[in-house]
Amino acid sequence: MEYLIISASLNKTSRSFVLSQSALEVFKQHRQQAELIDLRNYQLPLCDGGETFNHPHVKQIKQKIEKASALIVAGPIYNYEMNAALKNLFDLTGSAWEGKIIGLMAVGGGRNSYMAPMNFLNSLMFNARCLIVPRYVYALENQISETHPLPTEITKRINELVKTTIRLAEKLLAS
Repeated sequence: MEYLIISASLNKTSRSFVLSQSALEVFKQHRQQAELIDLRNYQLPLCDGGETFNHPHVKQIKQKIEKASALIVAGPIYNYEMNAALKNLFDLTGSAWEGKIIGLMAVGGGRNSYMAPMNFLNSLMFNARCLIVPRYVYALENQISETHPLPTEITKRINELVKTTIRLAEKLLAS
């Protein structure tokens, strides 16, 4: 099995990236092959429904998504939605997501945003027929720092998310 983690924040002090690094470590602890894509390292064009699909970075990421057995996506919540960079990535690479197992980690500014990822998850379920891991990690931005370890509760939820993603992929893709 091959796993892909996508950190969708474009912020230079991305908290989504901190969560993504933690998830990558958990995959390694379980001796699983995983790769982390940091969207800050790609110059993705805004999807125009035409030539943007041929952009080299779009093709590169699309190929990695197609190859993955399952993905974990980490992104920030802005105005009660997942960020535009993640939605743009899905628009650019949509067919690659079809039938994938998807886990989610989200970072929000307040406690009331925990349901904000549902629109994005619904799009994955209905447009790309993805199987969504039935638990996701929601963390508040003030709980995450690049210089301090993650709180135990968040680490525990990341572990549960990764283990559930591995278990689903192994059971569903082995048959």
